Amino acid sequence: MSGLRELLSAELPVEPLVQAAPDGRWERAVVIDGNPAAFLEPMSNGVGHLGVEVMWPGNAFVGAAFPAEQWQQAADAVTRVLATIGASDATHGVPGRITAAAGLRALLDGEPGDRAAFAQLGAVNAWSSVGAETLWREGESYSPRTVDAVLDRRPDLARNCAHPVAVEFGLAGQQARPGWVAFYVAPPGGPVDRARLHAVLARVTADPVRP
Repeated sequence: MSGLRELLSAELPVEPLVQAAPDGRWERAVVIDGNPAAFLEPMSNGVGHLGVEVMWPGNAFVGAAFPAEQWQQAADAVTRVLATIGASDATHGVPGRITAAAGLRALLDGEPGDRAAFAQLGAVNAWSSVGAETLWREGESYSPRTVDAVLDRRPDLARNCAHPVAVEFGLAGQQARPGWVAFYVAPPGGPVDRARLHAVLARVTADPVRP
C-alpha cells in the first residue's frame, strides 16, 4: 500500500463539510449546505471549471475539478459525498466518521490513483492570493533541505500566515478527473509544523510497497 493511500485511510476526528469554488478561486469558496445543484449551476456561469472539496477543518481535505458545463456531475458528486457521510452517521452514531479515502472515492465516483504527481504548500482557501510553493514533483528525490529552504524564504507562508497552511498533493494515475488531497501542517497564524510536513512528504513521496 502506498504512503498516500495509508494517510487517506486514517479516521479523522471532526465532521466534514463540502465546499466549492469557481476556477480555483478558493477565496470565493461556498459551503454547500443544501441542494448541490442550487449552488453549482449558478456558480458555473462564465467560468472554466468548478472545484469541489470535502474538508475536515484543521485536518485534511480532498478535491476534484469539473468542467463548468459538467456542473450536474459536480452536483451528483456532492450528493454521493453527503450520502456517504449520512450512511456513516447511521452506522457509527457519530457525525462525519468517514475517511478522506471515502470522501475522495465519492467525489471521483471510483478509486483514485495511489501516487502523487506533485506537492505544494499553500494557504487554505487562499491558495492564489497568498501564493503556493511547489515542494516536489514526481520523478524527483524528496529533499528536506530544499523544503526547508522554501520555508525559510516564505515567512509569510511558513511562520505567520493568517490562514491555515496545508501540503497538497495532485493525484497521478487513472482517475476520471483531476483530483487532489491535502493535509494541514499549520493553524491560522502559524508556524508550519516542520516535523509533520517532512513526515507527510517523506511518506507520500516514497515508492509504494506493493503486496
